Amino acid sequence: MSFNTLQNNYRSRMNNGQFFNTTDECAEFIVNQYHSTITSGGGAYKMTTGQKSLILTPMKAGLRAQSTSVLLSGVGLGLVSYWTALTNGTFVTAGGVPPTSTWEDDTLDGFLSNIGDYFKEHLDSVIFTNTASGATFSGVYTVT
Repeated sequence: MSFNTLQNNYRSRMNNGQFFNTTDECAEFIVNQYHSTITSGGGAYKMTTGQKSLILTPMKAGLRAQSTSVLLSGVGLGLVSYWTALTNGTFVTAGGVPPTSTWEDDTLDGFLSNIGDYFKEHLDSVIFTNTASGATFSGVYTVT
């Protein structure tokens, strides 16, 4: 499992009675947690410049629609856009491909596991190209 910090922070918020007032607030929490996880991880591949709005807009739309397919298709494309052409001076990214996983469990733990797996599936598809050598890598960005 990955994105443990995101999952734990969401679960903690729910367990402490700090429920979301709107679906937009929930979407903002998830995307902010995703961005924080990305910008604090990565090791040598660390990227800090992804645009959260590219994920936030489709996340809000999917949660408002209460449709898993709307959520997954929109957020998947948003993740690809978020990761397209990022650079840290050593590596430049290709945005990867939208995840293809489906969600089958609608409990809180199921939702959190699904979203962590979804984000990780996409992250493993992002391609990092070394700007000096041209060597490419994928599945190398680590997060907690």
